[in-house]
Amino acid sequence: PLLHLKCKAGTNLEYSSKLISVYFNVLNKIATSSMTFKDKNVLLTRVGKGLISVKVIKSVLSCGAHVVITT
Repeated sequence: PLLHLKCKAGTNLEYSSKLISVYFNVLNKIATSSMTFKDKNVLLTRVGKGLISVKVIKSVLSCGAHVVITT
């Protein structure tokens, strides 16, 4: 899969196709609707120096969000 999400099952983490489906459905809704982050507060945790983090930050800022970042 392009995305590998896990959920807690007892003391283990197990691959979850359901979580992936939910994730992509939400992304599709955001992309196809007029949903906006204008005047919304976004908390991004465990942000590192990676390219993905930078892209996410730029995206939510460009959508009008107020962003708080932690490392």
